[in-house]
Amino acid sequence: MELLERGPILDHLQSLLNDAAHGQGRLVAIAGEAGIGKTVLIQQFCDSVRHRADVFIGACDPLSTPTPFGPVLDIAPELGGDFEDLLREPAPVSRLGKALLAQRGARQRVFVFEDLHWADDATLDLLRFLSRRLSATRHLIITTYRDDEVGPRHPLRVALGDVANAAVARIGLPPLTLDAVQRLSAGSHVDVSELYRRTGGNPFFVREVLALPVAGVPGSVRDALLARLARLAPAVRTVLEAAAVCGPRIEPRLLERVISQTQTSLDTCVEAGLLVSERDHLAFRHELWREAILDAMPAHQRVALHRTILGALVQADVADDWLARFAHHAEGARDGAAVLAYAPAAARYASQLGAHREAAAQYARALRWAGQLDARQRAVLLRERSAQCYLIDQVPEAIDAGRAAIAIWHELGDRQNEGYDLCLLSRSYWLAGNNAEYERAIERALKLLEHERPGLPLAVACWNYSEMRFRSCDYENAIPAAQRAMTIAGASTESNAPYVMLHAALIRDASRWAIEDDDGRLQLQATLQACVSRGLHEHVARAFALLDGAYSGRYLLRSAEDNIEQGLAYLQEHDIDRWQHKLLTSRCSLLLRRGLWTEALELACHIEASPEYATVNRINALTVIGLVRGRRGEPGAWRPLDTALELADRIGEPQRVVPVRTARAELAWISHDLARAADEASPAFELAIQNQFRWYTVEPAVWLWRAGQLPPVHPDLPAPFGRQISGDWSGAADVWREIGCPYEQACALYDGDDVSSLRLALTLAKKLGALPLAAMLVDRLHEHGTRPASSRARAGTTGSWNRTVAQWGLSRRELQVAGLVARAYTNREIAERLLISERTAEKHVQNILNRLGLRSRTQAAAWAVQHAIVTVEAES
Repeated sequence: MELLERGPILDHLQSLLNDAAHGQGRLVAIAGEAGIGKTVLIQQFCDSVRHRADVFIGACDPLSTPTPFGPVLDIAPELGGDFEDLLREPAPVSRLGKALLAQRGARQRVFVFEDLHWADDATLDLLRFLSRRLSATRHLIITTYRDDEVGPRHPLRVALGDVANAAVARIGLPPLTLDAVQRLSAGSHVDVSELYRRTGGNPFFVREVLALPVAGVPGSVRDALLARLARLAPAVRTVLEAAAVCGPRIEPRLLERVISQTQTSLDTCVEAGLLVSERDHLAFRHELWREAILDAMPAHQRVALHRTILGALVQADVADDWLARFAHHAEGARDGAAVLAYAPAAARYASQLGAHREAAAQYARALRWAGQLDARQRAVLLRERSAQCYLIDQVPEAIDAGRAAIAIWHELGDRQNEGYDLCLLSRSYWLAGNNAEYERAIERALKLLEHERPGLPLAVACWNYSEMRFRSCDYENAIPAAQRAMTIAGASTESNAPYVMLHAALIRDASRWAIEDDDGRLQLQATLQACVSRGLHEHVARAFALLDGAYSGRYLLRSAEDNIEQGLAYLQEHDIDRWQHKLLTSRCSLLLRRGLWTEALELACHIEASPEYATVNRINALTVIGLVRGRRGEPGAWRPLDTALELADRIGEPQRVVPVRTARAELAWISHDLARAADEASPAFELAIQNQFRWYTVEPAVWLWRAGQLPPVHPDLPAPFGRQISGDWSGAADVWREIGCPYEQACALYDGDDVSSLRLALTLAKKLGALPLAAMLVDRLHEHGTRPASSRARAGTTGSWNRTVAQWGLSRRELQVAGLVARAYTNREIAERLLISERTAEKHVQNILNRLGLRSRTQAAAWAVQHAIVTVEAES
């Protein structure tokens, strides 16, 4: 078993054993709570030193009456002879101690006494005796104990104070960090931050929770805690139960109102390590312990405590930051009226603070008790729940709540609210990748509201329509629709009207920038700053997303990087997952363009595997996964691109379809399938030329050109794409270098005829691990009658041959064959060159593929180029 974050402690124990080997015996006291990994640590250390020392391990047991010398009894049979007789006499502590310290033979001794928090007085006296006489021996004594069960008056605490001297080393085992918990949970879909919060980084708790098929408290954790509680006085258990119902934060004054005379019991809980003091309040050492106590309590007892706590809170001054606690205890007390009084208020307060996940949860709580409300009140709660779920990317929940609200408005005949909620619902449909329902909802809303008096709902519908046209790159219709929304909202006296105007203004300005009106860019940036200063979180999020699309689409990568980092910092602070997810998917593409493929793939795989990401965000992640695998020559590149294309075609928007299609065209190109490359690029090009954002046409045009099928009429393409197609491959490569896209730079150089440029491209491809492109560049160099320059010594000397043979497991002949494969020799040509049969040459090639885990001669050629296996003569 791998021990995470325990290496330094194991090294320290080895150092102490070395000290003992030189006649400086040591006693080590290792402290840590239950489950922190003391026993596993000791086992690994002891296993590592058995070759040089005799190891004896004993332990104390949790008995109501501890056995005298419990851990010593465990090791007595191994010590044998006189020592067992001493225990039977029984001998005094001094004689037992001297017998333990007596040196027998040349080997060192390591004594381990575990769980000394359960030790009897005789064992503690023996510990005192040994510590004072250990320094002149070659022994190492290791003790372990649970420091959370050893209060200031515990006998072990007193004994540890008595043995404090230079021969005693104290080691505290800390909990795991968040990074270590993340490593332990790799491959699962748990929320790592929540897992860390519940377990406190305790390794045992983490593993037990991860082993559960469903969320809850592991039985092993619950049983261990209940066993500890059984040893406490009834009054202490009562206080702990009330504390558990109070919640993660326990105010002693509040607890005093619930159960009188609690101070002594609270002190006992702190001494026992069950509760910890945190400034002006208390908390359970582990949230899992609190959950376990709640699970074990009878339901009627929990309800009664919640009711009492709610009453105590109501008597105090109500502050807004207490509203969530009021709602929690109201629901626990099964007081529906109180839930409906406090939960919506808590949700509104959380939303104002940017805590949208908490707001969504509070609206869900209110809806669980909404049966006693009238239909209009239920519809309002459903609308607010849908809006908050949309912001945190909980798309199915947002759709369900939105549809339920619309059904109520329709039944009531309220056209204004029905149309308004159809607009809200349309946004969730778009996130889900269901463009048919997205457009249908907007059209229904406009149809309903056009026949009503102009008001804010109609303004929202016009804004939504403008956004729909913007996403389809129909800027000529998007701009006037946004302007109309602003006009209608400007005439409204409703409190939300200014916010609708801002939303519409963002779409108008982004559309203006898309048609090369730079005033749109300046206004969009100014609006972002204004929204930040006014604390309009959702407007800020939309502005960051719109700027991201414009920067990334124009290959303004430095601006895109700054915008993404600033946006993510803001959105993480204000709990707006929906837009944060959008920027994270953009970061995937940015990392890919920068040549940071490993980082891009890691992030893309996380996004693709996470159920929290909406469909529109998964498309980009799937595309990045396919491109990285394809560019590296790895298997499984087409599968994610097939899924991405299916999702993108369902949406139909250029910004979804074009990147997927061009990625597929690129993979066809590096597979030498020009016909398929053209088939993939053509639909993207045809879709792109129908809209005004000319940047969507650039990549499809290049792949059509590389496939030999670029239409004779096409728009002027921005550099570097226009230079590439016009034949200025060197100028195109220079632009890619300045932008910071090494793979695109290498592809541009591939199209040239200059040998030195081709070698530079090969160097870039090798550095990136782009094996298929590297193999294609090797072919280009061969066409020019040259071969790749090697930065390594040629494998012509016996020493270098032997090193390469040992590293890769290939024979010298197979290395020669690999070098010839890199020069595009056929099996027949290899046979003629090396004076072997064609069948033998074929067998050598197959051996190379099998031993290196490669799938084609192209991959073998690229591998040979990457590792400078280019010797082709039988010179060795």
